[in-house]
Amino acid sequence: MTFMNPTASTQEITVLGRVISGMEPGHLKSCRYVAKSQAFAEFKRVFGSEPHLLAGVDAAKMPTSFWCVPAAAPIDPASLAHEPPGWWYLLASRLAQQPGVYHVALETWKK
Repeated sequence: MTFMNPTASTQEITVLGRVISGMEPGHLKSCRYVAKSQAFAEFKRVFGSEPHLLAGVDAAKMPTSFWCVPAAAPIDPASLAHEPPGWWYLLASRLAQQPGVYHVALETWKK
């Protein structure tokens, strides 16, 4: 998952979406954009039984994100580091360098 800063601009989000869309075929199995409202709905679903966590939080404070699943292996191993899971880290690094990105969660990719 690639989390944007909650204050990321529309332009920064659009640019990251274009970077993801422009990745070589076979690097990502799937990817979907999660808007603030969707992130807040998920946050409420997960933490709904803990009102102290919900206090003062609304959709505007949630980050948008891109939930991407990398392919099992790149089509051209020479195009990325081939030491598993090294190519994942290279892919994540490319995403993390984009303006407005807060964090790329690699843990979710390894499952």
